Amino acid sequence: MSDKHKYQRTRRIALKAIIAGTSVAIGFKASVLSNENKKQRKKSMNIVVIVNFEVKEDKITGFTKILEGVKSELPKVNGCVGVNIFQSSLMTNKFTLVETWETKELHQANLDNLSKNGTWDTIASHLSKDPSSDYFTQL
Repeated sequence: MSDKHKYQRTRRIALKAIIAGTSVAIGFKASVLSNENKKQRKKSMNIVVIVNFEVKEDKITGFTKILEGVKSELPKVNGCVGVNIFQSSLMTNKFTLVETWETKELHQANLDNLSKNGTWDTIASHLSKDPSSDYFTQL
């Protein structure tokens, strides 16, 4: 084989490798962007529920135990993505739950279940007033 043919053959192989590498890189980048878009859609589709509780002073310990159960059990409920629980450092009888749900309807279904099985009555017996809550979407 002549030097010219060797050069042309080497050049074709190199070009094929470059094209293949570029295709892989483009495919990888498209995959990464697709995954990022899915994550963004999933994040933006979730609903955040923020609930504020004011607890009777003599019921703080009992309410804290209830919240420990909420922290471990609520994420197991269908549609619950997660929960964060906070206690005020200034007014220790004030608590805030930040719950993330797939949909508002799934959260509402959970509330209905809590009412039906008596759990809500147990929670309410610890409170000095009705909780305040609202639904939010993350910007």
